[in-house]
Amino acid sequence: MKGGISTAAGIVLYDTEKEGSNAVFCFFEEGKPTVKTGNRKELLEEMKTADKIFKKDAKKSEDRILLITFLAFLGLIGAVWLVFGGFFAVFGMILFAAASFFPVLILAFSANRLYPDDEAFHRFRRFHGAEHTVIAYSSKKNPTWELDDIRKTSFYHGECGTVYAASVIVLAAIIGISFAFIPKIGFLWFMGITLISVMGLFANLFNPYNPLKFFQAFVVEKPGDAELLLAAKGIKILDGI
Repeated sequence: MKGGISTAAGIVLYDTEKEGSNAVFCFFEEGKPTVKTGNRKELLEEMKTADKIFKKDAKKSEDRILLITFLAFLGLIGAVWLVFGGFFAVFGMILFAAASFFPVLILAFSANRLYPDDEAFHRFRRFHGAEHTVIAYSSKKNPTWELDDIRKTSFYHGECGTVYAASVIVLAAIIGISFAFIPKIGFLWFMGITLISVMGLFANLFNPYNPLKFFQAFVVEKPGDAELLLAAKGIKILDGI
């Protein structure tokens, strides 16, 4: 199975079905498209190190997001207590907060631009869009690898981490709200709603029209031709083409 991780430093594309040299690191070196092959873990570490230069002032931003998110959840729980009161309403909000805290952080970090420089932030988003595009394109039957054909593939991808994060948040909200209404609907209805929601959201991950894909707007944008050609070169090398 193919996957990828993008930063402002470049893209690592990998194939989990391969061993040894199972990944490529795609980046621009002095404006020249460059692809390095190697082990997935080693290339991810190399990309992470190269990306540090773009994140040199991001620590304060990370701390601020963590604090604001934590206070927001405390405020939600307090508001529920004041307005509704009672064990079920408050515990339902606690369930939501506990289950969705880290997925909300993922989206908050993405939306807040961990790259303090605008160009680095958009560079990351374009790389991310190119990563999604070529992974999806490579799975098509008889791809031509012509640039005009690659451009037609959407840069929104159903297996992006933001889609999983959004799915967990939606599920947490359904469970939290349902738990708050247990006194009215009963425990069996609560369990039924939870089970149906889990099954429905899991099935939705395979839905090509999954509306949660558009949470990716935080972290992707339409890649330019340079990014598409770089990513295409990388994945073709990965596939031995």
